Amino acid sequence: MQYAFNKDADFIFFLDCDEFIQVMDREQLEKKVFGLYDSAKAGSFHWINCVTDILDRLLLKYNTGIWTNPDPPKFVMVCVPRSLYKKYSGNISRCQGNHQVIDPESNFMSTTEIGWSIHVPVRSLEQLKVKAIQSSLSHLIRPNRLPDENHQFFEMLKMISRGEMSDDFIRGCVYLYQNETKIIPISKSDLT
Repeated sequence: MQYAFNKDADFIFFLDCDEFIQVMDREQLEKKVFGLYDSAKAGSFHWINCVTDILDRLLLKYNTGIWTNPDPPKFVMVCVPRSLYKKYSGNISRCQGNHQVIDPESNFMSTTEIGWSIHVPVRSLEQLKVKAIQSSLSHLIRPNRLPDENHQFFEMLKMISRGEMSDDFIRGCVYLYQNETKIIPISKSDLT
């Protein structure tokens, strides 16, 4: 954060390459964040998990069809304005996954909801296997990990090891990102 704000950034958006802010253009984005310019709060985007219409395409294109998760989002992605960073003299951080901003006393800070972000975490079975393995190992090496954190990746590994792999399985894994229970295979007809 320090580097970006030292380079005169007004806001920092913490997005992975499979996450997109749901706006049509820069003007619409500026309207969404306008109220944060002098804010002592971070902005938040509801995090909608989606699956592509056709699986086994690693690249997303502008016209790629996606299905959204039918459940309301349980997570947000944060956006930090320069004003918040300055208020705490740079002594803020964010939690794993960029879902919360943490103050100097290690408390989660409240946010102002400003929109939606689209998350397309899985686009093929091969990608799912790699993601499940890497994420599980990454979680296991963290010294202060919570026992129930990142459970979805361990559930994915179990199903992969049992050979329970299909397009319905992949869609079910995306559903699990915010369902927080077991993976439920989901067919295309379940999504329509």
